[in-house]
Amino acid sequence: TKNVTVVTSAVSANTDFDTGVSGIDTAAASRVEVYVNGQLLARGANAGANLDFYPGTSDGELKFEFDLEVDDVVTAILRAS
Repeated sequence: TKNVTVVTSAVSANTDFDTGVSGIDTAAASRVEVYVNGQLLARGANAGANLDFYPGTSDGELKFEFDLEVDDVVTAILRAS
């Protein structure tokens, strides 16, 4: 499953962001790829990991360790198991 989202309003760091990909927040890290503006990001378990993103609060949501700006392009991919 793949979804591409163009950010339409700024999203603060460590705020839930809906990727539009159900299950991406709970899937094994080896099945998940997330890109912002074409840059592959590193997944952490939580904010304390100090990596690029980590699971969000609800299904399909992730939290980024940095602000997302208007017109950023977020690509979320969940590969089959």
